[in-house]
Amino acid sequence: MTSIYVESSALLRVVLEGDVRLGREIETFERLVTCALTPVEALRALARAARGRRVAPKAFRLCEERLRQFEASAASMVLDGAVLDRARRPFAAPVRTLDAIHLASIEIWRTEIGCADVASTDDRVREGAAALGCRLWPRINRGL
Repeated sequence: MTSIYVESSALLRVVLEGDVRLGREIETFERLVTCALTPVEALRALARAARGRRVAPKAFRLCEERLRQFEASAASMVLDGAVLDRARRPFAAPVRTLDAIHLASIEIWRTEIGCADVASTDDRVREGAAALGCRLWPRINRGL
């Protein structure tokens, strides 16, 4: 079964910003995996966008529903002692606290499941996931 870890920034890119291409790439995977942090981050970001009037009330409700559908359909890694212990230790790239929790979840998931696909648009998470040997989505061609 093909699976992909969907980090908060990628989920928001699809749901809030309407990135159809990334959404299609993610949908090609049979199983979506995330951590318990992702729905919290995503809903808080959506609420900030609504307060800043970047999202109209009708669009807010639609985005909120899409986030809840994702949460219901994705396997969610628990933020247990193993994840938090790993997040406390250094990663190949310097990361913020919430990014460290995502990377710890990715590393543990990768070790347990053996999969290495990660959807993220956050440069720090992408750099850390690449250092763990993960394939990154969306694919970005930075060369000429």
